[in-house]
Amino acid sequence: QIIWHLTDVCYLSCPYCFATKTERETDIEKLESYIEIFKELGVQKIDIAGGDPATYENLHIICNRLKEEGIAQTITTSGTGKPKVLVWIAQNAYYFSRVILSIDGSTAEEHDRLRGKGAFKRLTDFYGMLGNDISNLRINTVITKHFNDIVNCERIVRLIKGFNPIEWCLIQPHPANKKQQYDAHSVNNEEFNKAIQLI
Repeated sequence: QIIWHLTDVCYLSCPYCFATKTERETDIEKLESYIEIFKELGVQKIDIAGGDPATYENLHIICNRLKEEGIAQTITTSGTGKPKVLVWIAQNAYYFSRVILSIDGSTAEEHDRLRGKGAFKRLTDFYGMLGNDISNLRINTVITKHFNDIVNCERIVRLIKGFNPIEWCLIQPHPANKKQQYDAHSVNNEEFNKAIQLI
């Protein structure tokens, strides 16, 4: 199993994100050589990530080839990307063992404060494209200081239940490549465990 960051392009600027932004993307001309390496290594599953893969024009080409090779796939997105790529993901959601959406605020306003204006609406619009009966949805939530409050913990539980995912993954921020605002949002192990208990 590998994580393939197809691109480091992302239209958001989350203060706890560890990904660098250099505008680098996977060279589609090298796809077949990558496929050969995956086969040699015996790769069975690829987690497609970024940046945000919904910004990557050639996503459909890569996913189609992986599907042809019988390699299982997941994809992680914020729901913010190029419209035609988001449409393709929604129409082909069955390609993926998991479609993973990132939701970090207990309300639309808090999510936008962390991820950027309009991010929550774009995410919910994309969720609407997937359809409410999607059976392979997972939600990722980065636990920040926002969740040291029982009220916000109760709100996020209600919010996530509305999306009805089969899995909900709670993530502690990682300091790799940390941004200037990282410390204002990050939680230590004790704070993270407390939030987990509250949720």
